[in-house]
Formats: sequence, C-alpha cells, structure tokens
Amino acid sequence: MSKKSEQLVKLVDEVLDSREVDLYWLNWGKLGEDWVLEVTIDKQGQVTSGDCATISREISTELDKEDLINRSYELRVSSPGTERPLMEPRHYKLAIGKAIQVKTYAKVNGRKKLEGELLSYDEEKDEIKLAQEERVLTVCGKNIAKAWTKDDNEGGL
Repeated sequence: MSKKSEQLVKLVDEVLDSREVDLYWLNWGKLGEDWVLEVTIDKQGQVTSGDCATISREISTELDKEDLINRSYELRVSSPGTERPLMEPRHYKLAIGKAIQVKTYAKVNGRKKLEGELLSYDEEKDEIKLAQEERVLTVCGKNIAKAWTKDDNEGGL
C-alpha cells in the first residue's frame, strides 16, 4: 500500500470510528484520465444510500481540512453489496461458512469457475478450502483471479 493510501485509510477510519461503520476497502488511483478515491463501507445490517451520502460528506470535509489530495479527484462511497468481492485476507476470513464463487487463472479439478462453501482461509499458505458437492477443493491464492460471496440477502458483516 502506498504512503498516500495509508494516510487516506487512516483519515477514513477516523471518520468511520464515530459511526457503527467499517472500512471494507479503499482504492486510490487513476481511472482513465481521472483520479478516484473509492471507499467501500460496511456495517451490521444494510448500508443505505443515506449512509453513503453522509459518510461521503464527512470524508470530503476531513480531506479538505487535512489537504491530503492536491489534485482534482472524484470521491465514491458505496457498500460492497450482497455479492461482496473478496480481495484481502480479512474478507476471506469474514466469508468463512458462506457460499462463494471463484474464478481461477488455471483449472482446478477441470474447471476455472468454482462455486461452494468457503470452509477455511490459510493466510500463511495463501490458500482456501472450498466445499463443493461431495469434495473439498484447495485453491492457491495466486491462482484466484476473482472471488466473491454469492448473494445471501443477509448483508452486513
């Protein structure tokens, strides 16, 4: 993570600390010609559009005060949705016991698209165990192109 991203995470975490909201993911970078700060938030229950609007205003106010970004940028605040992307170790840990989908770079058991219950995530070995029908598959983290939780309509952490 870049120094700028670390500073932005710290600022956003401070804003979110005053609310019952957690930072799910933050991305700072160029999208085409534009600089974009994407902040994905989560909480128990559902994140509403009102939550996103309020937190967006608060983050924007703090960013202006701290003067961390010295260029034109777009701030986007959203929820991870019901089909949550799994991008960091903590995302996989939160998804244990849930149904997930995984796209891999190389075939696992003859397929590149897998679906099943996430049984475990081993950060040291960088691998997941996925229950699929009558078998358990082990998938190396380096082979995961994309992973996300399936829509379970529960929302929240």
